[in-house]
Amino acid sequence: KTSKTKKSKKAMSSESKGTAGPKRVESDVYDRQIRLWGADAQRKMASVRVLYVHMSGVSSEILKNLVLAGIRAAICDGRPYPSAIASMPSSFLPAAERSGTENDASADDAGKEEGAPAKKARPATVASAMQPHVVELNPLLDGCEINESLVEDVPDEYFAQFGIVVASHLSAEQAKRIARATVGAGNNFILVDTFGLEGCALLDLGPEHQFRKEMGKDKLSDVMKIDPYFSFADMMD
Repeated sequence: KTSKTKKSKKAMSSESKGTAGPKRVESDVYDRQIRLWGADAQRKMASVRVLYVHMSGVSSEILKNLVLAGIRAAICDGRPYPSAIASMPSSFLPAAERSGTENDASADDAGKEEGAPAKKARPATVASAMQPHVVELNPLLDGCEINESLVEDVPDEYFAQFGIVVASHLSAEQAKRIARATVGAGNNFILVDTFGLEGCALLDLGPEHQFRKEMGKDKLSDVMKIDPYFSFADMMD
């Protein structure tokens, strides 16, 4: 009996170890898209960092899709949380978090229970509120860098280090400044927003940006440049 018991314990132990499952690796997570555009393209995507300036409903959706595809995100949004996003039409934040009522409810429940652990402090900025949700979307990425400074206090050099900057809810002056710093470093600037059922995007991909035009099914044009090229400042003037 003793021998059988030891064997059954060993079997249970090995089974419990197996339940943890194999560690997820990039080739497993991105298998479908690697088959679509190839491993080389996936490696290039993994080397890009996208900066999101002032989160909005549409930039949240862009962030979610790119992070799930394996593209690292950074957030620059020092606006106060939750007031700055209370009216945000949509994002991957639950409605209670966008309004800030979730923390208030948990605080009331914690106060009723004796010896309950102290609740976590409410994030002070939109960037800090978004950060854990971005990390949760794709744990394979190296976290999510945040900058909690007000956008007018962030120097041009900071924006210049990102391959793509996606911005929303900026004044014309700040949008022009960030676009100039980003595109001047050879990178891409995109300003996006939505207004009810309408949406708008202004793209400054730089004068050297090259692309192929779709000419029909499975047929592309030769590589060409944007001609004439209009900078973001030109679009706004």
